[in-house]
Amino acid sequence: MKSKFVFTFLLGATQVLLGCASTHNMKDGADNFWGGGYLVEEDAPGVFRITAKTNVAQWSSYSTARRMWKKHARDACGGDAYVEKNIREYDYEAMPGYYWARYIVTVKEGLAVCQKVE
Repeated sequence: MKSKFVFTFLLGATQVLLGCASTHNMKDGADNFWGGGYLVEEDAPGVFRITAKTNVAQWSSYSTARRMWKKHARDACGGDAYVEKNIREYDYEAMPGYYWARYIVTVKEGLAVCQKVE
């Protein structure tokens, strides 16, 4: 019984630590075991399609997905001069849970349309 408790505690502690932003570039082609990553693609000059996915966590983390998305929009547009278009936010269970543990990935995707600053 003690080993089952220890395993469950360690699993939960790992989830708390992993339920955060991911620095994995999904453009590299390889999946991230923890589910997270980002993808930035230029659809047209100054128009970037951005996807930001958190690592797995026990809960939805929309604030983390938004923070990741905003970071990559700023990087792509060279600052805060952009408009968000066609934004979609959602979460999903990345894999079957274990007892009470859930493995949720939170996503924000959409376009960053850079504004010209003169």
